[in-house]
Amino acid sequence: MATSKKENRFIGIDPNVAFKLNLDPDIYNSQISPLLGMGNTLLANQKQVDATIQVATKNGHCVILKCTVQKGEGINQETRQIELICDVDNADTAPSQLIGKTVKLGYKTQATDWEVISAYVKG
Repeated sequence: MATSKKENRFIGIDPNVAFKLNLDPDIYNSQISPLLGMGNTLLANQKQVDATIQVATKNGHCVILKCTVQKGEGINQETRQIELICDVDNADTAPSQLIGKTVKLGYKTQATDWEVISAYVKG
């Protein structure tokens, strides 16, 4: 997590309802969010349902993607595992589309860019 600030991200469950999740904008950034089937705003006709990641994944509308991210090269290379929530409709395509995208991990001034090198649906 690069900041302690959270921002709203929305995942549609049907044409009239969307989950509202509070997520880290440095991880769920403008490159990553659309691939996961989420947006920064509701559609005009949608109502929001506040949800946690646990609630959103339990009902079958969302899945968790397990991602390996890396930074650095050679002996300075580091890898980590992170989990991202994804709309179930994007679960087939998102893992391959995430490869090469970056997320910011760390806190405040120590936050650095990490590249997604692999991803798969957890479970």
